[in-house]
Amino acid sequence: QWYQRRVRGDVALFTLTTDYITNVPAVHWRVNSLTTVQYSESYTGSEHTSTLQWPVTQDIEVEATVHFADVGGYSVRRAVVLAYGVEGITGPEKVHLGDSYNLTCSIATIEEDATITWYRENNQLLPHSRVHYDNKISSVLHLNDVSDSDIGIYMCNAEFSDGKRSSGAFYLTQTSDCKLPMIDNASWTPALK
Repeated sequence: QWYQRRVRGDVALFTLTTDYITNVPAVHWRVNSLTTVQYSESYTGSEHTSTLQWPVTQDIEVEATVHFADVGGYSVRRAVVLAYGVEGITGPEKVHLGDSYNLTCSIATIEEDATITWYRENNQLLPHSRVHYDNKISSVLHLNDVSDSDIGIYMCNAEFSDGKRSSGAFYLTQTSDCKLPMIDNASWTPALK
């Protein structure tokens, strides 16, 4: 079993080469416990090659089982791809003007020193805070007193020491719903009649 780290959006390539005597072996691929038929095979002389390409959108566990008709046995090979990069941005989709909100960018990482940058309409913004935990980074962008100029598309970009980049986008819109007034229950006293 081998491990590999790949940035989200890449395509992972798995190649299995085996020798055979007279009968071409049968190869069965499983990705994250699901059987797949999306692979290619080739053979020359006494060598058989089976290749699987899989998009990296999350961590991937791959298992290839080779059935040898010549000797009546089988062999199992396993590989794991650990995905890194922007997993997504969360926050309110619709906001009330004048209120404050947070957008949070979640990044699976291979290092603590990944460079995180926020943009809105090509303008770089500064994150409010950054927290690193268990191979994850959360970068929080605080939007204070939201105005019309804050409505639009926000981008969170992550750049890693291997030169790979990953990004995510979030569209913030203004709501047309009525805003309910805030009531401070701590200072309310019922009047007796």
